[in-house]
Amino acid sequence: MAIVVSTAVFSYIHGVASATIVHSMPITRRELFRGSFFSGLVMLIIPLILTGILFLCMSGAHISADALKTICGTSEYNIITIKAICIWVFESSVIVAFVYTMANLAGILAGSRLIHVLLALFINGLPFVLLEIFYLYEDNFFFGYPEDESPFAFSFVSPVPYMASKFGRPEIAELYPHLIYIAVIIAVTLFTSWLYTRIKLERERNACVFPAVADIICVLLTFICMSLLGLLIASSVSDIDNGLIQRIPFIIVCIASSVFIYMICRMIADGTTKIFSKVNLKKFGIYVIVVAVFFAFTLFDITGYQQRVPEASKVASVTLETNYAVQPSIDLKSGKSIDSIISLQKALLSEYKNQGFGQVSSDDLTIRYQLKNGRTLSRSYSLPVYNGKHGNIKTTEAFKNIFNSAEFSRANLYNTSASAIKSIAELKFTNTYSKNKDYEESEETVIASKDYYGLLKAMNKDILTMDFNDFSTIVNNDYDYPSVDLRLNSRKSMDESSFYLNKSTKNTIKYLKATGYWEQ
Repeated sequence: MAIVVSTAVFSYIHGVASATIVHSMPITRRELFRGSFFSGLVMLIIPLILTGILFLCMSGAHISADALKTICGTSEYNIITIKAICIWVFESSVIVAFVYTMANLAGILAGSRLIHVLLALFINGLPFVLLEIFYLYEDNFFFGYPEDESPFAFSFVSPVPYMASKFGRPEIAELYPHLIYIAVIIAVTLFTSWLYTRIKLERERNACVFPAVADIICVLLTFICMSLLGLLIASSVSDIDNGLIQRIPFIIVCIASSVFIYMICRMIADGTTKIFSKVNLKKFGIYVIVVAVFFAFTLFDITGYQQRVPEASKVASVTLETNYAVQPSIDLKSGKSIDSIISLQKALLSEYKNQGFGQVSSDDLTIRYQLKNGRTLSRSYSLPVYNGKHGNIKTTEAFKNIFNSAEFSRANLYNTSASAIKSIAELKFTNTYSKNKDYEESEETVIASKDYYGLLKAMNKDILTMDFNDFSTIVNNDYDYPSVDLRLNSRKSMDESSFYLNKSTKNTIKYLKATGYWEQ
């Protein structure tokens, strides 16, 4: 809507007759811009304020208790409160003002209404899209790139993805990002006003007022489309090497698509099909050189990112996230554990191209080093079954050493303190079974709060007695076993865990039978 309003209030500048008539009036260009800008802004802000007033009439509404448990894991989550309404109106106003301001800049740079709309969409989405493209390169070509880098990792570059990254939670209000967005809005508006007073738009005939802007847009659009097309096609036609797209098919697709895409962009920017010239060839040559340098850093990792392993003396602690632990994360601080983690990473780096990697995975492993200088180094891997076969002997032995360590076992236990038990939102016994080969059904029995302590103690006994092979059997066949599922009173999905039961979890099964839950 902000782009539509911007196109409407500044539509006169893209017509020779209308621009000439308006600019011949006894009004300064600065006053014209100011009037157009604020009239569009008012059209956008007033509906938001009216919507906020309607929300005030509904204040106090909240999610039902059942839906609340499923979605949030908490009993206090009102949606429509006065605070939430004020935050929504404020954040929505910042979003529309930001998009509207960028659309106005696009209008001054564009030579027609169509280019105004396209350029507004391009400018508003460019920072986030470019950063996400870089993320896709790193995720698809760097073995070990951390999985905690989400699609919203770069949401701060624009208020639109930033608000989306909050996933609709109205209670989160951070002032500093919004102050930065407001400062950007003011700065871009002043710059756009300055451009408007100096450019004779009534005489403009090109797609873009500045030829350099058209060149930059052609290059960026070619790079974005080439990258997305290359990743899509290469991932579908090539074999996946441990989750990484093979480089040769990707490069072939990029070479073929970039030539075609650049030609189309050039035709639109120049407004003609006669684009074959030494000047355009030179511009395309510069693009090829820049992309080649970019590929050297991403596709071929000339910086050694994948092989980077910290020295043990520089590591303060390590956090491990693995399917072989019942806890969401395991914190290890002893020198022996740190050495073992480093040995594990070196082992899998030396074996990841061997047979077995990239096939059936039994563990998504994340290693997060907390360095003594305050920095964090993270790596994530999808690893094969730890069976000492298919070329992963070193990795299996290294992981066994970690699993069998006393510190890992202690960190893997459930907290049975009074405060920890009080924070449990739900503890249930789940039995999943197959009615036929295509359909599964589950039965759930909620554990009474009075049995929390006893059940957790029984589960801890089993954790201490289970060996690596017992856990491996469960991890590779978890859906074949019943489980005890725990969820804490928190909105973080990481505060959930499942403890699967088999013949090695005798203490837990014995407790469930003694309390009657097993028969239920």
